[in-house]
Amino acid sequence: MHSLIGMSGSGKSTLLQHLNALIRPQSGTVRVGAFDLSDQDLDTRALRRLVSLAFQQPEDQIFEQYVGDEIAYGPRNLGYQGKLASIVEEAMRAVGLDFIRYKDRLTSELSGGERRKVALASILAVRANILLLDEPLAGLDPQSRQQVIHLLKTLHQAGKTLIISTHQYEELGSTCNAISLLHQGKNILDGSPQFVFSQQEILSTADIMPPLHTRIARVLREKGWPIEQAITDQNGLVLALDRATRGVA
Repeated sequence: MHSLIGMSGSGKSTLLQHLNALIRPQSGTVRVGAFDLSDQDLDTRALRRLVSLAFQQPEDQIFEQYVGDEIAYGPRNLGYQGKLASIVEEAMRAVGLDFIRYKDRLTSELSGGERRKVALASILAVRANILLLDEPLAGLDPQSRQQVIHLLKTLHQAGKTLIISTHQYEELGSTCNAISLLHQGKNILDGSPQFVFSQQEILSTADIMPPLHTRIARVLREKGWPIEQAITDQNGLVLALDRATRGVA
């Protein structure tokens, strides 16, 4: 579960689209599993059974008239066997969309959050092992964001590889195994969330601020509090404060 962070225009979406072969490399080599994406004879159909991409803007991805048809489009065109309705229902349930209520809904009548869920369900229906998610939390209310974060954790625990481009790194960063910071088309920093968010000077170069909880922990350390550096989320900060105050007492 790998997160890509960086300012708009840093190259996050471009990188994801290379991994799905929507963009082909002009030079160098891009490899995904056994696939060489520089190969002119690349079997893109086979690649996209392995790697599925959810766009940053759901309206760029959704084109069918009805929700059920939209989610069924990928598996239908990739030649999946079995009952498509079952695949669609499973994918819809995973993102919190009721099958009976939504399968015959017009995609043009969906809210922004509902469109994002449909777009996510459409890539889950493909049952790819590698999921590329471009800003999966954008446009969602707090409850829906937490539902999607829980879904991402569940998918990862089930063995899926997730590569997530996000500006909401305060919410997603601590759930990822690793983070890459992109700046002007280059990867300038890699590592665990704890390591990446501790590199204040490099983050500043890319106009990225560490998560609020990391900044609070840093200020407390500067004031002499015994707070460790590996703080990236609210729970970590609460536990660190609890240990520190019990130690002081």
